[in-house]
Amino acid sequence: MTHKELLELFKIANSSVNVTQWLPLVNDECEQYADTSKPIIKVILDNGSWLRVYISKKYNELTWY
Repeated sequence: MTHKELLELFKIANSSVNVTQWLPLVNDECEQYADTSKPIIKVILDNGSWLRVYISKKYNELTWY
């Protein structure tokens, strides 16, 4: 999975939010919960808030916070 594919999964799961920008995250605190073989991204929303988006290593599912 690429960073862009992860972004597209997030957009499908959250069609009601508007993403203005995104970027890869490296050495982030969520790495302890994330599947290390998959990317982690930062998604910036149109209201100025942002989320970490990743695949959970425990449940193997799309997660964000």
